[in-house]
Amino acid sequence: MADAKSADLTIEIGEMIVENFEYRDDSWLGISLVATFFKGSEECSGYQYFDDGSFEAGGVSNFGEFLDKLLELRDHMDQNGEGAFVQCLIHITKPDYALRIQYEHENPERWWPSGPSADMSAFAELLRPQNM
Repeated sequence: MADAKSADLTIEIGEMIVENFEYRDDSWLGISLVATFFKGSEECSGYQYFDDGSFEAGGVSNFGEFLDKLLELRDHMDQNGEGAFVQCLIHITKPDYALRIQYEHENPERWWPSGPSADMSAFAELLRPQNM
């Protein structure tokens, strides 16, 4: 992060995720969330990953507040000369609750399923945190 405000917003985003009731169950080892902001739409999807290698779809229950915080970060980064991202990938991993956010500024489909499918395992694997 380029400045203290970006760092503070990033920490707030991480706290919003781990304090969310969907993630209060201690059994997960990693969380991936993808947020996309493109042509006026706002979307978010993600997964929880478990120690047995399985995964489960999950999001955030406070969706509006979460997206508002991401938009605040996005706007701040844009005003700071870093550019407005169209997509971001958020990883949180245990045991230390490490938070990593990657930004995509051009391709709003970088972290998106390649096509409609009932089996989303390939997409879940694409998003899986590598440091679990």
